[in-house]
Amino acid sequence: MPLPVAQGEPRPQGRTVATFGVAAVLLAVGGTFVWRARAPVAEFGAALKLLDAAQTEAAIQALQHVVTRWPAEARAHYSLGAALLEVRRFDQAIASLRTASRLDSLNPAFANELGIAYLRNDQLDSAIVLFKRTAGLAPRRSYGHANVGLAYLRAGRAVEAITPLRTAVDVDPNDANAQFLLGNAYLATQAFAQAVASFDAALPHAKDSARVYLRRGVAYRLMQRHADARVDFEHAVSLGTRVADDSEVVADARRGLAELGPGRRD
Repeated sequence: MPLPVAQGEPRPQGRTVATFGVAAVLLAVGGTFVWRARAPVAEFGAALKLLDAAQTEAAIQALQHVVTRWPAEARAHYSLGAALLEVRRFDQAIASLRTASRLDSLNPAFANELGIAYLRNDQLDSAIVLFKRTAGLAPRRSYGHANVGLAYLRAGRAVEAITPLRTAVDVDPNDANAQFLLGNAYLATQAFAQAVASFDAALPHAKDSARVYLRRGVAYRLMQRHADARVDFEHAVSLGTRVADDSEVVADARRGLAELGPGRRD
């Protein structure tokens, strides 16, 4: 079953350009405003609107033009990298996001997005480094810690995933993604009771998640709690059949039910 995607700050949106303010658009020289920066700012805003409208390829072309004219603007490089990541052009996305992170090394969103690009390109060691940087820059936000744990899980290093995931749920106990990942880490290390507790903590915030029921069902089955496992597998099938992306979850849950057999009960 696939693990969740890495989480982070919202992707660039049209309103982002408003954060630049008038000072970013106008250069005051002797009381006279010089409008030299106006054109790239306007183009940047138009490109972000294309992203909002899901016109990703058009947005990429517009953003490539913006960063050529405005090479020192970190957010333009970040937006271009995020757009390239959407269309799986990983090497180009990484290059743009590295530029953004170099220009603004204290921005956790930039470090996090670069980590996501490395993760999706299976460069797991680099992803871990960037997610650790994200967690260091934003220690009171759960997503950086959770993404460190996710990268460790993807690398098959479940024991190392537990500490950052514990930190993530300490920072935000309502982070269902972090609780779910922690449950998977415990499951991989055969700490079944702790896995069930983490999946229990995820469910109030992810009641419609077939994945949570599936993984808790696996933990119950390994604990020989077959009746509880059956209930969770049935929930996973019921919920998963409503969502096209959950077809693999449904298949795994049905296999779990088949392994329990029709007459097995605690």
